Amino acid sequence: MRTVYIGGGTPSCLSRDGITRSFMDIRARFDVEDGAEVSFEMNPESVDPEKARLLKSLGVNRVSLGVQSLNDRTLEALGGPTAGMTPCGRSRHCARPDFPISMSTLFTACRAVAG
Repeated sequence: MRTVYIGGGTPSCLSRDGITRSFMDIRARFDVEDGAEVSFEMNPESVDPEKARLLKSLGVNRVSLGVQSLNDRTLEALGGPTAGMTPCGRSRHCARPDFPISMSTLFTACRAVAG
């Protein structure tokens, strides 16, 4: 495999042991090429320095942050984190181990809250 994407369903909510076991299972079942792109989807609120270092040690070389909104009012209406927990603020933990970071967002959520 040249590309591995772990996402959909917020795998970053797994424990560190769960993440490690998942990667061990993938590598046991599939031939992951050296230099393959290995992406891992995270919710911004589940990003912390220890988890970012673990992902780097497991071969992850790209992090995709699932972003519901960059607007505190919208995040609050959706029941998500507010100021200080916004995706841009939390993504600094991923930048420290030198991950490229991509973000995806839900535009329909922003429109629904805005009315």
